[in-house]
Amino acid sequence: MFDAWPINTYTSKFIQRQAVPTPVTMQVGATHVSGNTYRIQIRTCLEAASTAKNLRTYAVVVQDHYPATPTYSRNTFRTATTTADFLLPPGGCHFETRNVTLDPNWTQTNLGIIAWAQTPAAAAPAEVHQAAKDLWPFQALMTPGDLNCDGLVDFDDINPFVLALSSPDAYLIAFPNCNILNGDCNGDGYVDFDDINPFVELLSG
Repeated sequence: MFDAWPINTYTSKFIQRQAVPTPVTMQVGATHVSGNTYRIQIRTCLEAASTAKNLRTYAVVVQDHYPATPTYSRNTFRTATTTADFLLPPGGCHFETRNVTLDPNWTQTNLGIIAWAQTPAAAAPAEVHQAAKDLWPFQALMTPGDLNCDGLVDFDDINPFVLALSSPDAYLIAFPNCNILNGDCNGDGYVDFDDINPFVELLSG
């Protein structure tokens, strides 16, 4: 949107751009680490029928109604994270995390995280393939099988999975920043014994 100026042309150009189909999907979320530090989670996937793409992902923290003026103070930049470049194969997904520390003086209820996947380029214009947003209060991404919310599905998830099955309340206390529905490995909306075999399948790759 480098050519969306003056500002009153932005809306029409944005709507026009939204209508362009893309094989890239994207999700962004965040979990609380400690204090004012949060771990941003980004998952970028590519449809199986597409061709491999070189991508660069960005993530920024923005705030609405900052500063008080001018009146178009929506999604105002606050801070950015590092970027990451990767090759995304057809049918594949790329998961990454980045820590960000919020200023305690920022109005938290007005905060959001915006992430986007773009063609790596030294200068504009560069093709933007997809974007995603997570508004305050930040929500962890749902990843079936990732019961400890480290972005991976591995043997470290076994004990948290057993805890989620045997004592959901204890799981929520032990993993307050995780979504217990990550244990819903068969996609029926429940975390129960029917998820055991699908969970084992996820562990085996």
